[in-house]
Amino acid sequence: MEDDLALDLVDLKSVMDSSGVSQQLSLFRYDIFARFVDIFNRIDSECRKLIIELMKNYLVIKDYNKFIHLICERIEDKFAGERVIIVPIFENLVVKSGHSVSYDCRSYLFREKFSSIDFPDGETALKVNLRGNSIIIIVDDFVGTGNQVNEFIERNKLSRENTHLMSIVVQEEAVKTLDLSVSTIFSPNPYRQRAISDSYSIGNLSVAEAKKIYDRLENELDVSIFYSYGFMSSEAIVTMKRTPDNTLPIFWCEFGKDGTSWPAPFYRS
Repeated sequence: MEDDLALDLVDLKSVMDSSGVSQQLSLFRYDIFARFVDIFNRIDSECRKLIIELMKNYLVIKDYNKFIHLICERIEDKFAGERVIIVPIFENLVVKSGHSVSYDCRSYLFREKFSSIDFPDGETALKVNLRGNSIIIIVDDFVGTGNQVNEFIERNKLSRENTHLMSIVVQEEAVKTLDLSVSTIFSPNPYRQRAISDSYSIGNLSVAEAKKIYDRLENELDVSIFYSYGFMSSEAIVTMKRTPDNTLPIFWCEFGKDGTSWPAPFYRS
């Protein structure tokens, strides 16, 4: 049993090295691998092997610079000479992750490439800046379900023809949700599939087999039904500057059902 555990930890370390996750670990202020060791000591071999498969495609992006440069290049190439409005998603004065992307775009974009460019700091300012043929570019770091983007578009009565989304990471399910709401979607990373339901990161397991094993893992956690398999069952395996709640909660939930802590490797708080 101890030999199996040791071999699984060696496999996990190898996977994290080859996937690029290990290269990101210095950007965290705690020992992520030690948390995986703690988890692996609590769970059976099948669960450990599923986590290893999930980690093969786990994406960690803590430094946004190169991706925002790619987004800005895309904006300049596609909308040169246009009236452009760059906006994050505003939600009741809550500062959301997209605000940092908007802020950096403001620093990187060449204003002279556009007829005009505005960066409204709220929905009131957005409505003031809206003109008939303005190009609206919604920017974000991660789009999971697309629902918040849809709500923002509906709330501000933005036309599909003039509205575009640019995000560092986008889940494939969000692309389907937003098909009737935005004209184009751009991400400098490939669209992300659901980890289990799309057989994206479960190795040779069937979806049914992987879900049966995953359920055993998630049953260890104090997770509400709304966040089972990630928010709205997004099944993301992504950590940005903060881990989205769309990610499978075994990676971010800190509380077990028995009242003890769960050593979440990519916790949100």
